[in-house]
Order: sequence, then structure tokens, then C-alpha cells
Amino acid sequence: MRVLTILALIFFFGSCVEQIDLNIDTDRSFIAIDGIIADELQEYVINVRNSAVIGVGNDNILTPVSGASVQVVSDEGERIEFVEDQEALGSYKQTMQGEIGRSYHVEINLLDGRQIVSDAAQIPARVEIDSLDFTVTSEALINNSGNVVTQEMVNVFLSTTVDDSDRPFLRWRAEGQYEFQEIDPSVMFPDKCYV
Repeated sequence: MRVLTILALIFFFGSCVEQIDLNIDTDRSFIAIDGIIADELQEYVINVRNSAVIGVGNDNILTPVSGASVQVVSDEGERIEFVEDQEALGSYKQTMQGEIGRSYHVEINLLDGRQIVSDAAQIPARVEIDSLDFTVTSEALINNSGNVVTQEMVNVFLSTTVDDSDRPFLRWRAEGQYEFQEIDPSVMFPDKCYV
């Protein structure tokens, strides 16, 4: 009986391993571009970088692409030139304001003659917040020492109404202020700090 159990376990664990060839092109680097344009007047950044080569060096580090020509082009043909930040090579900046309902795409000309053109994307109408609320709760967490500690948490609840046919991309930014109290038994009046 014991031998059958051991054989069954060996068969079970041995049969679960299957090698999958992902066919990843590991010896090439690709151009990675990220940025965002919205309907607020502010400075926007478009980053142009080479992806890391898988298995060579640090896979997570992207190499900046310097000297490119980066333009945001509107559906009406307006071209907005982004200028490279000399303190952060590969980051191209410009102050602008997108317009709701208009479409924009990015055109990038690299020094080696390659041109990259993104698909056009429309800036959608803002989705208004119907209600905003929060609660303060205490949660048990495990700290770095492995001890269970109780920590106060703020839970934020946001409600909004969207049209199912629009399938909007929703993103909100939150700003907060935090109070920290100095904990030192030898201090009679501990300081309060705010961030």
C-alpha cells in the first residue's frame, strides 16, 4: 500500500511539469514610448526608451533614446513639438492643453531614420463624480518583524455614473494630508508632523 502511494505521488507531481516554449525574441531591443495628454493646461512628458534585452544586464532598465523629434499631432493637423529635457534624456516635454472631443497621435522620428506613428486617440468628456465618501478602519497587518500590528486605514469610496456604451477609461488622482505623532516616552509633549 505504501509503495502504491509513493508511486501515485511521483506520477502526480511528475506529470504536472510541462515545458512551454514562449518563443521570445530575446536578442532584440524595442522602442518603448509612454506619455499622456489631457484637457488640462500643464506640462506633459513623452518618454522614448529602448526596452531591455531579456537576460542581458538588468531586465528592468530602459535605455533613454536621445535626439529624437517628438510631435503631438491633432486631428486638425496642428503639430506640437516636444523638447528633450537635457537633465532627463529620453524625456520630451511641452506645456499644452488637449481639447475634449479632439483626437491626437504622436509622431517620433529617430536619429537612425526610423519613424514611429501612434494610433490616434480621442480625449473623452470628463466623467463627473456623483458622490465621494471615506471610512477609517483598523486592520491587522504583519510588520517586517513578523508581528501582527493594528494600523488605521482610510478607505475612499467614489461613485460615478457612466454610459455602458461608452466604456470610458476612468482615472482619478487623490491628494492627501497626513498627521504623524512622535512616539517617545521621554518626551512630555510629543511633536505632530504633517505631510
